[in-house]
Amino acid sequence: MTLVSIITVSWNRKKDVSELVKSLLKQTYREKEIIIVDNASTDGTVSFLKTKYPSLKIIPLDKNYGLHRGFNIGVENAKGKIIIGIDHDCILVDKKAVDKVVNYFKENPKLGIIAFRVKTLFTKEDAWDNPMHLTKRNSKKGYPCLAYNGSGFAVLRNVYRRAGGLDEQFFTYHGEIDMTLRAVEAGHECRYFPDIIVFHKSFSTPPTSDWYIKITQRNWAWFLWKNFPFREIINFGFLPSKRLLFKKPVLFFVFLFETLAGFYQVLKKRKPLSYKTINYYKVIKAIGVR
Repeated sequence: MTLVSIITVSWNRKKDVSELVKSLLKQTYREKEIIIVDNASTDGTVSFLKTKYPSLKIIPLDKNYGLHRGFNIGVENAKGKIIIGIDHDCILVDKKAVDKVVNYFKENPKLGIIAFRVKTLFTKEDAWDNPMHLTKRNSKKGYPCLAYNGSGFAVLRNVYRRAGGLDEQFFTYHGEIDMTLRAVEAGHECRYFPDIIVFHKSFSTPPTSDWYIKITQRNWAWFLWKNFPFREIINFGFLPSKRLLFKKPVLFFVFLFETLAGFYQVLKKRKPLSYKTINYYKVIKAIGVR
């Protein structure tokens, strides 16, 4: 059987991680390892997990390096050919979810990334950030997908490495679409399978905190400059709206400072995608559904 490595990155969510682990241990697929990368939690997460779940592979870090670097470290320590990523505040209810992942990879040779369906645990409805996808496709082959949601996904380890992994400069957010498009560029497919469901302890609307607005706007600008031709960058708009300038001027200038501070580092990694991949992005963005 193919070994599957299930990775989550935790940070001060001991109760949530425990509930996630309980759901993972109920998975019927036998050949699996569960890896917890902890970003220096101060709530006793590591000692709790080591005591209650001694079979887990736990990797404690010396500080909070962010979701992307944490996950990359998890992959470096994984032995499985298939990597499953799940956020620390999620659970898998379907005990056959991992079996489905393995089977879909076996049945679809071009498949590199599987995007799970994301539902909110509280309402059982599709989340606001459920992966955007097309709807015309045989369900056994999945639906062409813009990018996976980090709440729940699966990727072949060799595809993950070929795509360069998650960009650690982003810390969190937009690393998913960055890696997905680079995997597509390399000839792999990302598909959405609605029968593989992860339940996320999230609300039905996007976060509204200043931190969330700042980091998503900043990472969006970096994502565009890293991957898109210059004329496309202008078309997509890499600056926040003027409304933010007048509504929250301090936040606007913090965004501007952080974006420019990381600009040189982004340019060193700049490698524009082909227009074939950009058109893939545009088509799903235009007619995709959540």
